[in-house]
Amino acid sequence: MRIERLEAEDTKSGLRELAQRFGDDVLIIANTRHTGKNHFVFAVDDTPVAPADRWQEEAPALTIRPQASAACFVAAAEEPAANSGLAQAAAPALATTALAGVQELSLLMKTEFESLRRALRETHNSPSRDSAPEGFQLSEHLEEAAISARLMKKMQALTAHCTCTSDARQLLQEFLLENLPASTELSPEPGVHFLVGQAGVGKTVNAFRLASHLQEQGRQALVVGYKPTRDGTWTQLQLLGAKRGIDVYQAAEWTMLLSIIHEHMGHASIIVELPSTLDFTELQRLQNDLTFANFHLLVAKDTASTSSRGFRQGTGLSFASTWITRLDSPGVCWPLMETLLETRTPLLFAGAGPLPASPLMTLDKRMLAEEVLKEIAD
Repeated sequence: MRIERLEAEDTKSGLRELAQRFGDDVLIIANTRHTGKNHFVFAVDDTPVAPADRWQEEAPALTIRPQASAACFVAAAEEPAANSGLAQAAAPALATTALAGVQELSLLMKTEFESLRRALRETHNSPSRDSAPEGFQLSEHLEEAAISARLMKKMQALTAHCTCTSDARQLLQEFLLENLPASTELSPEPGVHFLVGQAGVGKTVNAFRLASHLQEQGRQALVVGYKPTRDGTWTQLQLLGAKRGIDVYQAAEWTMLLSIIHEHMGHASIIVELPSTLDFTELQRLQNDLTFANFHLLVAKDTASTSSRGFRQGTGLSFASTWITRLDSPGVCWPLMETLLETRTPLLFAGAGPLPASPLMTLDKRMLAEEVLKEIAD
């Protein structure tokens, strides 16, 4: 008996080749698949066969002999014929050959099993092709960026397969440019503009910036303070208007506001600063009654993502544009990014500094994307 190996593309082709080469005289010991192929281990009996007249034609009879209340199967071998001529030493030689074959088979099977176990262990310990490479970890770059867990999870999934920082930055830039709102332009025609936003966002300063911007283009503009609630608001409006050469008005009630709008509409742009304490119901009334007016939402660069959510969700309010204020503040930009990603309101202006003399800048989402991605350093 000898032990051999065969390598085949698959099980079917391996069995076909074994049948063609050895017929029924082959014993398949193992069939394993690794390295993309099937590996067969098989045994072939190559013991010389004596002539037919030197062997008995029939197999030994099988009898059962009871022994200690157990059944023991014993093969009752008949005595060889006296004239068979078979050497008595053939039986021990045959037993020795069979024992050597069994030992060789046992050793080979042990080797094959160890090889298979090693291959499985290496496959289990090797990193999965679908797992994130170790070359880039977004959380290490944006650990102090004040990003919500929801947005961070989305961006980590987006950059999971990146192998370097530049690839991750490129993917994030494409994500921001695709999802941030587009830019828009201010109409050249005289109009009515309401500035809406949280307290301290800079509505007063940016109202005068817009009026100065229009006057520099040769258009007339005026500023209206509607229902001023802070002490000294009217005095501040008068002072800023005098320094900038801009007319200012105060409308303490709805009827006064309508009167100012109807008096100046058509030949001047009217910029109305709305108080942060204005009820959403009244703000909705303004939008419903003054459908020709433009409402602009002002959001500070260092705002929290929840600060302006009340103006954007569940109120039925709509805005013609979004302005970014305090662009020079040291706060992080990612909360602002979350605010802008939640709305499709077009971007219009950005302002920096506390003084009205600072000009309004046209706002572009590419500028914002580049600003926040500076935090992802190589």
